[in-house]
Amino acid sequence: MDITNTSIASFARAVGKKPAIVVFSHEWGVNKSFPSKQFADIHESGATPWVRLMMRSDIHQNKPEPLFTMSRIVNGAYDAELKNWADQVKNLGYPVIVEYGTEVNGKWFSWNGYWTGNMHGAEKFRETYRHIFQVLEKEGASNLIRVYHVNWHSDPDESWNTIAAYYPGDEFVDLFGVSVYGALTPNEKNTKPFLVMMDQSYLEITALNASKPIIIAESGTDINNENADAVVWTKDALMDLSSGRWPGVIGIVWWNSAWPNDSVSEHNTSMRIEEDFRLQKVLQNLIGNDSRFVNKTDLSC
Repeated sequence: MDITNTSIASFARAVGKKPAIVVFSHEWGVNKSFPSKQFADIHESGATPWVRLMMRSDIHQNKPEPLFTMSRIVNGAYDAELKNWADQVKNLGYPVIVEYGTEVNGKWFSWNGYWTGNMHGAEKFRETYRHIFQVLEKEGASNLIRVYHVNWHSDPDESWNTIAAYYPGDEFVDLFGVSVYGALTPNEKNTKPFLVMMDQSYLEITALNASKPIIIAESGTDINNENADAVVWTKDALMDLSSGRWPGVIGIVWWNSAWPNDSVSEHNTSMRIEEDFRLQKVLQNLIGNDSRFVNKTDLSC
């Protein structure tokens, strides 16, 4: 939520190249007002804004949503707010990437079917996703690039909880997003290589539609993990990504953030590249100095 000119510039210096896309979350539980400053700061930097409509009451995970439920959204309880949002986003005059239902196939988020009736919940998500974008577009917001964002694997691993189960349909999706993380905590073990995770998710995503572009919507690895060297994991990921193994992939978003996992500071996670000189050098060599990574987007609405 706190994206600023300063944080964008800091990331660009550390990587050696300005980002083509900058992502931020619009947390409705904090403030439903249109995030004008975040859009302005990102656009001023030369990047395309990517906003996550986090229609939830708070940031706590693994629980049902009490307020911004999918039933209330579909029944129009928040149409007025969505219309106001649309009125302001259409006046920006440039493309905006928008998503609802981040990592929908993961039960850590309340829009996953685990909390809303399994297979019925997946159907409810499709209905909700369509409703949101129908309201936005009916209000004239034609500058939106709509994202269907999934996790690389589904949790729980059940027949009703698949990447395909939540897919709202080709006519409602312009871009696929997929989260592919390394280590999420300092003590995590058995971190999977990027290639293994991406191979699995790429097959599932392209089975839905092989012609739509894919962006790694979230990626990163904890710089303090004792079992998976962040430099090695990241270097392998970027080398595989730039090899052409997954031709539909057009970009990657690094989750440049840090957060506590409990009350012990040594357990905190950090993926901030500014805090790891070795990781900075890898990213500068493989992104900053590589012409295959460009600081622009060629997406159109």
